[in-house]
Parts: sequence; structure tokens; C-alpha cells
Amino acid sequence: MFNIIKERLKDISFKEIIWHNFWLKVISLIVAIITWFYVNGELTKGIKV
Repeated sequence: MFNIIKERLKDISFKEIIWHNFWLKVISLIVAIITWFYVNGELTKGIKV
């Protein structure tokens, strides 16, 4: 089983790692940024009160 994984890892190029599911990664980053700003805003409101 590990030999199959090793062979597959040798075939994967750096470009393939970057571009595989590119749009999914972009959408995930946008959701993470929106969540960060929302939580940060809520914490700031809570501290001021």
C-alpha cells in the first residue's frame, strides 16, 4: 500500500498541487476571511461594552 502512495507522490508535480481544486481553495479562503472579520468584529463589540 505504501509503495502505491510513494509512486503517486513521485508523479505529482508542484504545479498540479497548486492548481488542483483551485476554485475550491479560493472560495475557502474567502469564507475564512469573512469569518475572521465577523468574529473579530464581534469580539471588539464585546470588549467595548
